Amino acid sequence: MIRAGKLYTKALAWRQSLFLFENARAARGKRAALNNRPAGEPDKRTICTMNVAQTRTFRQPSIAALSPLRRVSKRCPCPVCGKPSWCSIAADESRAICMRRASERPTRNGGWLHLLRFDASPSRARNGTSPPRSQTSPPTPVPRADVGRLDAVYSQFLKLLPLEPEHRHDLHRRGLSDGQIARIGFASTPSRAVAASVVEQLAPLGLGGVPGFYRECRDWRMVGTFKGYFVPYRDAQGRICGLQYRLEQPIDDAKYIWLSSATDREGRARDGGSSSGSPVHFARPDLLAGASEVTITEGGLKSEIISALIEQPVIAAAGVTTFGNSFAAQLRQCCPQLRRTVIAFDADLWQKPQVFAALERLAAQLEHERFAVRVRTWPKQFKGFDDYLLAQLRGEEVAA
Repeated sequence: MIRAGKLYTKALAWRQSLFLFENARAARGKRAALNNRPAGEPDKRTICTMNVAQTRTFRQPSIAALSPLRRVSKRCPCPVCGKPSWCSIAADESRAICMRRASERPTRNGGWLHLLRFDASPSRARNGTSPPRSQTSPPTPVPRADVGRLDAVYSQFLKLLPLEPEHRHDLHRRGLSDGQIARIGFASTPSRAVAASVVEQLAPLGLGGVPGFYRECRDWRMVGTFKGYFVPYRDAQGRICGLQYRLEQPIDDAKYIWLSSATDREGRARDGGSSSGSPVHFARPDLLAGASEVTITEGGLKSEIISALIEQPVIAAAGVTTFGNSFAAQLRQCCPQLRRTVIAFDADLWQKPQVFAALERLAAQLEHERFAVRVRTWPKQFKGFDDYLLAQLRGEEVAA
């Protein structure tokens, strides 16, 4: 048996030598032919190099052509072993490299490849077929959900959250009663643990396209919240179409920011997330049907306070420049009985040219839709119309 093995080894070595000799002779013949090729004939060496490169690309199982890998974490543990470290998972969750549980496909880093979906097979790269776009594209935000689903999710969301005593006290200070606070639907922002529990209860309602929520590793999550409370924005039918934070500590001088989930803080897209947009808010929309006059101001919370103090419907945008060019036309369409509008922007409009310009644009489009337009003014010692009304209610001295 030993002699036979030695003879077999020698025969194999002789065959390999003969193969190399034949290849070398063929190569010398090709070089000789190239020296005598007719003018204009392409260089066969170039063609040969291209064919070899193409053959290598064809044969090599290019896993890199699929979705990139990323490290597992506590939020996104390994789907194979369940551990939050050492392993990797594809961004599209099509495959994972587990460092603890073996498979039939060992990897160079000492782990094992596990295909989580049938369409993640490396043969898709080997046979020249590109994987579907949805597997290779990075996570992208989705269009905002319709207002019916936004209202269903946000209404349940606010019901699941309490209103902290300090936030209730702040709303009392601004002139709202407990009954008005409950009707409007204010709620304090949740901690991370509370948010995770709330999201589990909201997931059956469908969170795709609902600003404030996004998908990570098959699970729905809520964006990190800031300390403060939520102010709901409602449309003319009273449906919640957006949420705004009222921050305890301003961020870049901003006290109000939208609950949104299109991108993270580094500007990277979130899977299933959506932008909040900048919807217009209707305070006391139940009073619109019988109203002939409406007040227009800036800020959802401010509009609710003004509406509670004057017992009339009030409309507000997040900022004076966000009403949009079609606001007056949409107002005429949804409220055909309205005749008069009262614009009550903050008192600093006389010191800020951009605010005064926004007021002129809004007044022009309202007049174009045949609304009578008036501009409400008050003593400069009060910034907003709500501050002025509250001072009158409490009997404070108001300078003429």
